Amino acid sequence: MITPLKNGQIKVEYSLHVDPGGALPAWLVNMFATDGPMKIFRNLKLQLQKPAYKNADLAFIKN
Repeated sequence: MITPLKNGQIKVEYSLHVDPGGALPAWLVNMFATDGPMKIFRNLKLQLQKPAYKNADLAFIKN
């Protein structure tokens, strides 16, 4: 969930549930569980800085 804050910042809540069922090694699952979200949000920030999103009104962003 993405919620705007008073100071021009946003609050982002991200949840992830992974159940590889033993098919993947734990080190691999842990690597994606910790590094993946940070990479996603870095890339999201870059995408949101594009002119197409400057004044976008998206249903999943609550005002």
